[in-house]
Amino acid sequence: MNILQICTKVPYPPKDGGAAAVYALSKSFNKLGHHIDVIAVNPPKHYVPPSQIEQLPFTIYPVSVDTKVSISGALFNLLFSNTSYHTKRFITKAFKNKLIGILSDNSYDIVQIVGVYLCCYLPVIRQYSNAKISLRAHNVEHLLWQNIVLKEKRFLTRLYLKIQSKRIKTFEIKQLGLVDSVVAISQADKNSFRSFNVSTKIITIPFGTDVNNEAFQPLTKINSIFYIGALDWLPNQEALIWFLEEVWPNVLKIFPWLEFHIAGRNAPKRLSDKLKKTKHVIFYGEVENSSDFMNSHDLMVVPLFSGSGMRVKIIEAMNNGNVIVASNKACEGIPVQNDKHLRVANSIDEFVSAIEKSIKQPETNILLLEEAKILINENFDNLVLASKLVNFYRQELT
Repeated sequence: MNILQICTKVPYPPKDGGAAAVYALSKSFNKLGHHIDVIAVNPPKHYVPPSQIEQLPFTIYPVSVDTKVSISGALFNLLFSNTSYHTKRFITKAFKNKLIGILSDNSYDIVQIVGVYLCCYLPVIRQYSNAKISLRAHNVEHLLWQNIVLKEKRFLTRLYLKIQSKRIKTFEIKQLGLVDSVVAISQADKNSFRSFNVSTKIITIPFGTDVNNEAFQPLTKINSIFYIGALDWLPNQEALIWFLEEVWPNVLKIFPWLEFHIAGRNAPKRLSDKLKKTKHVIFYGEVENSSDFMNSHDLMVVPLFSGSGMRVKIIEAMNNGNVIVASNKACEGIPVQNDKHLRVANSIDEFVSAIEKSIKQPETNILLLEEAKILINENFDNLVLASKLVNFYRQELT
């Protein structure tokens, strides 16, 4: 099968959840014997030099696109367009021409669009290819922005975001009816898409990982806790600030020696300044290798309370053998049970208690790691998931 993926950023190096998800799926398609090409927006914020992506087992075509947000651009869009500003930033002549060239020179069975914003190129794909078109949705985009609107306190900003979220919802629902299939990342997202009464075929394929079959080292003591996530994503910013202000001081009262290690790219100055000033917090910014960072620490906290989709880092942490304390929202799309695979916490007291138990009763962590490993092997093996998706494409879209 010949597959073209269209992405909002270059999926290599796989340093964040979105990039890791696309890279893992592409690599798995390739291992299963399918031909994979990727055309990706290469924005200033996540720019990857083309020289870094030359030796991969599949071809990535990066296209430089200036997606930076500007006040003038946002205002012009607000006054003279009905399209969301988020979508508008991805519409460029350079990307369109490169896409036309790739579609004209190659014959694809499937074109998989990663993220709803790039559905703006659906007419181009239909014109230059007979391939079936699938939308790989890593979240329900308009729900994410609706949550952000609810938490925004500044009146004008909230009003602007409310308009944009409505435009995103209108655009998203329309695209669901125009593609041939939707690949949701969680059952919750699939249910949301189904609620819009579209007849499009939908399958749930979660984020996967290359299963680690090596035995874990016995975790007899927790020496540090950590957090890793993209800090240019508003739900992550809000989660981390809440944890630092409400939970971390209470944890330090119990464990005054404990260190909190934080990694994440593109933290706004307000957040990075806070991280650098907070007691016993070590902030790394973007790390070169997320697996190495996670392997260097013991307990991961994921205090997420908004957003949609699935938390890739929880899957990676379970595969790595980290103890995890996470909110219900963070666990969405992952069939975990509290005190079986990880510890669930949704309040200040619950987070403090879960961290305290993890540190003071290390023997209880062994069963968590063993059960988490079984869960990963049974549900999140990359090759199994890629094979399932290919079979869906063959059976449902032919």
